[in-house]
Amino acid sequence: MLGKDVELGKDVELDNDVNPEKDAEASNKEENEEEIDETPSAPKRVRFEPKVARQTTLDKLEGVVRTNQRRAPRPRSLNTTAKPSETSKRLQTSMRFWLLSLGIGVGQASWYIILLFMTSISVSVGLDVHNAAIVLGAINGASAVGQFIAGYAADTIGPVNSLVVFTFVATVSNCILFVPNLSFRVLLAYACVCGASIGAADPLAVIAGVTQFGRARAAKTTGLVYASVGGLVTVAAPVARVIQHKVGPAGFTSVYVFVIALFSLSTVLLVLLRLRISRKLAFRV
Repeated sequence: MLGKDVELGKDVELDNDVNPEKDAEASNKEENEEEIDETPSAPKRVRFEPKVARQTTLDKLEGVVRTNQRRAPRPRSLNTTAKPSETSKRLQTSMRFWLLSLGIGVGQASWYIILLFMTSISVSVGLDVHNAAIVLGAINGASAVGQFIAGYAADTIGPVNSLVVFTFVATVSNCILFVPNLSFRVLLAYACVCGASIGAADPLAVIAGVTQFGRARAAKTTGLVYASVGGLVTVAAPVARVIQHKVGPAGFTSVYVFVIALFSLSTVLLVLLRLRISRKLAFRV
């Protein structure tokens, strides 16, 4: 029994002597490996990690910006009223353009005939030169007032409808010239009504062109419209003078009829423009 105890004791002592050394060697190896791993990696973290993180952040921001640019909605065209099919074809082939251009041109031709004959008409009914000049100044001043009225009318009922209304008023106002024994007050009232109605046509022509053919072609539309105005005025004014000479130096009735006929034609053309626009809108709906 004692021998066995001694042998068991030896075994215990051997086990106690061997296990601590193995554990110490194992722990030393692990500490040495951790020191070897940490020594080269620590400077890399300190030296390179901020740059890598900064570059990663910049890459992410660039990706966000590119994504937002792809997702950004396309800007809407300012030309909201122009037909898509008319963007590729010329204005000269558009019926609406010709109705607008001729409607404005004929009305403006009538207006210039009135300015041409206003002084002669005033003198022919018995006014002196001073009062005739007042009537001529009133018709020009009223045209300036009509341009302010045109803006409110265009916002209320639309530019094309306003053109129809003002041109019709100008047509009716010229019937005052048929009143027998025209006085200064009657001619002054005529000058104010006719001048204001025709003066409104200038800004309304530009606004109507923009609403029908787009803001991008506003300058081109306005230039072509007033080119037709110039051509019609060049033709209509000499024709009115020829008509006046054919009837007689003192006879202005034929000139009145010619002016009213031109204003009526202008009104009809603008009404046709309004109907054509309404038909196009009905087809779209």
